[in-house]
Amino acid sequence: MVGLVVIVAFCLYTAFAVFVAKRVGRLAKSRVGQNALIAAVLAVLYLAPVADGIYGYFVLQHLCATEAKTEVLKPIKIPPEYFKPNGSPKFLTGEFRNVDWRYLKGLLQIRYDETKNYGVKNLTRITSTLASAGADEVFARRVSFYFQGGWLRYNGDGIGADRCIPRPSFDQLVPHTVMSP
Repeated sequence: MVGLVVIVAFCLYTAFAVFVAKRVGRLAKSRVGQNALIAAVLAVLYLAPVADGIYGYFVLQHLCATEAKTEVLKPIKIPPEYFKPNGSPKFLTGEFRNVDWRYLKGLLQIRYDETKNYGVKNLTRITSTLASAGADEVFARRVSFYFQGGWLRYNGDGIGADRCIPRPSFDQLVPHTVMSP
């Protein structure tokens, strides 16, 4: 049913666009000028609903290339009680040595700072900071971007929706920046 509504809406919009383009095309004096004007009006009418999504996508790609990053500011000093007798960390679990944040809850915390509409509508900048739980000592910072797309939506995301999440994540970073006792 939704597909039928979309098809009908597209046909009505196309009829409207052709009607407007022909009316505007009459303003030109020559046949070539009329065709050029009709083509220009049709292009504008078809690009107008998705222009914000296209522009936002290019802004996102620029920000991903220039601002999205993970930076290590200093190594993490972990007390001896967080390590097993053989020297391996208690907070790394599983076959892939993932960080179990429950062990580090009293020692480290991840803080999030979200900036909505960062330069473009529906573009969000998220700065994640890995810091000590007690003091204001910052160990790592990560900047990510999410673009929800333009106003024209399909399955919740607008046209041009994308994201950039820099690597490594804090899960990948912690095992390599820990200073053992």
